[in-house]
Amino acid sequence: MLEQQLASMLSEADLERLRRYRHPAVWNEMLARGETSSRFCYRRPVGETLHWVELTIYLFREDTTRNAYTLIYLKDINAEKEREDAQAEAARRDPLTHIYNRAAFERVVSNSILGSGEGPCGVLMLLDIDDFKRINDQHGHLEGDKALKMVAQTLLSTF
Repeated sequence: MLEQQLASMLSEADLERLRRYRHPAVWNEMLARGETSSRFCYRRPVGETLHWVELTIYLFREDTTRNAYTLIYLKDINAEKEREDAQAEAARRDPLTHIYNRAAFERVVSNSILGSGEGPCGVLMLLDIDDFKRINDQHGHLEGDKALKMVAQTLLSTF
C-alpha cells in the first residue's frame, strides 16, 4: 500500500529501493551489509499545497528473538527544505541586484557548452557600463548601487 501511495512522488530508483523492504527475507541480507535505514524525501499534497516530507525506514533486529523488523517514520521537513532552497538561491544571486552571481553564471555557461549539440545553443553578451567608476567617485557608492540596480532591472525585464 505504501508503494502505491508513493509511486507518483518518488523517482524510479527510490521506488526500487523501497521495494526491497517488501520482503522480510531480504532484511537479513540488508542487515548483514549494514543497511539499517533508508531515507526518501518527496513532496506530497497537504491541503492545497505540496509539502516536503521525509520518510525514513529503520531496519533492526530484536535482541531476544533475533527477529528483524522495520520502523517507518514520516516527518514534515517543509520548513527546513524551504529554508535550504532559499539559502541555495541566495548563494546563487548577487545581494544588491538579485541577478545570478559569477559562480552561477559560470555553472550555467559550462552546462550550456557541455550540453550543446552541433548547432548554436544561445547568445553570450558582455556589457560594460561606461564611466561607472566616475558615478561612484563623483556621486558616491549609493548612487553607483542605484545605477547597477537600474541596469540589472532593465536587463531582467528585457530578457
